[in-house]
Amino acid sequence: MAASSIAPSNSFNSDAVLAFMQKPHLNFPFKRSDKGGTGLTYLPLHPLFKWVIKWQNQLGGECEYISTLFYKRVFEHYSVPESAYITDQKIRDTLATVFIKNNGNVASVHYPLFLEYLKGNNLSAFCANGNLFKLNVEDLFKLFTAFGEVAGYDLAIGNSDRFFPMNFQGVIHSDFKMNSGNIMIEIDESGKLVNVHLIDNAPHFLHFFGYEERNPPKSEDEEDHLDGGFLWDNDSSASETAEGPSQPPKESSSSPLPSGAEKREERTRDFHYFAQSGEANLALMAEQILIGIQNALTSDCEAQKAPLTVFFEEHRSHLLQGLISGLQRSQISMCSPEKEAIVDELIALPPAEETTLALLIFIKENLKFVQKLNLVAL
Repeated sequence: MAASSIAPSNSFNSDAVLAFMQKPHLNFPFKRSDKGGTGLTYLPLHPLFKWVIKWQNQLGGECEYISTLFYKRVFEHYSVPESAYITDQKIRDTLATVFIKNNGNVASVHYPLFLEYLKGNNLSAFCANGNLFKLNVEDLFKLFTAFGEVAGYDLAIGNSDRFFPMNFQGVIHSDFKMNSGNIMIEIDESGKLVNVHLIDNAPHFLHFFGYEERNPPKSEDEEDHLDGGFLWDNDSSASETAEGPSQPPKESSSSPLPSGAEKREERTRDFHYFAQSGEANLALMAEQILIGIQNALTSDCEAQKAPLTVFFEEHRSHLLQGLISGLQRSQISMCSPEKEAIVDELIALPPAEETTLALLIFIKENLKFVQKLNLVAL
């Protein structure tokens, strides 16, 4: 185990979790979430249980766990959930038995990722409740600065499933919608901004790993996987082909499927554009983020469409400045050798599949690139 500063949450106690799970409950104390596409997500219904449980293939679990640990250290000024990833087979099997008894579709290749249950609403729900319009000018700037800062780091980890579309290099994607479910906002009773919660932190698997990486060969006793490919598709609308773990996609000599290395090279180009951006290009990036937010909210919050149009017209300049400020903040932050040192600590953490290491190396190389740019500028 690496240094304690990067260790899993001290608040997670596997014995206490097992004891809770094995108690006779009147009703199953979890609700299956209808959000997200990278695993089976269960939200706690019991007031004393503070963990969301996501059952995922090992690659998915490890990548989200590693990314969450990284963000936990990077974004100490925002909220990132405490986390614990269970690989102990005995604990995993005990937990799986409880879920299977309660009609939970847990396959033998799934392992549980525990994420702290956080208070607040995702961005769409926050808007639907009318809370976005209640924020004062100062809090709006803080919120959109946070969006910009997170967007910069999302590029560093290959996450195209929150604020940025793939292959944005100065060309506006006017129809892009950000994933409003992957960020939460908490306010107090007076409507004052309390915190921004970063959830579902991971690269977009479909656009980061190759098919073989996402679907390694399985032994006969692992063939009870889920039907369909949703386990590996952060965005249900995205598709290489109609692929699923059990049916490899068809390839043609004219259009072979890109490898994982090729996909990561594409994400590297996305990051390099950001890393080398000056004020003019950062303004373009801020414009793209704002378009993605507006498209998502007007789509998800139909009843608020008219006031949203007015809101974005009135506050456009202010929101763009907040986004630019956040993007600049992330550029500056990445220049610190401390960020690369965090990745080195994560590389030392077991377990680490080869594909998980590919993610960490990707992050490390991106941070080194920014640091080199900074040295040249000096």
